Amino acid sequence: MCCLNEFKLKENNYNGYQVLYVIVDNTIRKDYILEDNFLTINCKDSYIKSIKKLVLALKYVYQIYDIEEVVLRCDHDLYFNKPKLLNFIVDT
Repeated sequence: MCCLNEFKLKENNYNGYQVLYVIVDNTIRKDYILEDNFLTINCKDSYIKSIKKLVLALKYVYQIYDIEEVVLRCDHDLYFNKPKLLNFIVDT
């Protein structure tokens, strides 16, 4: 979690859509821990495990939340244009 604040969005909710940060920690004793808008999943953090991390994250997000429309997944190297993101959310 060393660099999370550097990439964290300014808001935790955009027009009713919750922002959720997924981090991995293979030392936790549960499948996942949800605290505020941080979902920690029990998985190794390595490039080779990136698909596993994605699949587990989506699995738990769908278990925890009632997803009616969409999950927008991004990584730390993606920057959103907030006005365009809000327009997209409103238009869909």
